[in-house]
Amino acid sequence: MLKDKLCTNEKRNVVIMDCVTLIEKIIASQKGLSGIATKSVYKLIKSTKPNSVYHSVDHMLEEFVDHLDPFYASATKNHADIVEYFTNHREAIAESLIEIADNHAQSIKNRILHQGYTRMRSNAQKHVEEAVPDIAALIKRHV
Repeated sequence: MLKDKLCTNEKRNVVIMDCVTLIEKIIASQKGLSGIATKSVYKLIKSTKPNSVYHSVDHMLEEFVDHLDPFYASATKNHADIVEYFTNHREAIAESLIEIADNHAQSIKNRILHQGYTRMRSNAQKHVEEAVPDIAALIKRHV
């Protein structure tokens, strides 16, 4: 199971930090008006709760890994390169990961954080799909 490879005590912190770095890379790469808005919301979130992204990833890591595990298992079963396999299945993977975030967003009590998530949600599918190869590369580095 992928969880046994990514969520162990000795790897967990490194995996979380790599996820935070990936999130920041994705946000920094955003362009145009929606990019400005995304960067502003992210800056607001970090100023409101500086470690919130780290803690969010830590809190949801097992769920994300559980949702990625069937794709990882299928890739390894078929002896496929994980980055190529994930890239070919990026739409389904993105939908699965966004579902987790949406479920957690329902319980956000901080009004500013909730509004920020709501504003960024409309572009989430596109951005997560674009990130899937990087997510696969992150997994590949740690397994």
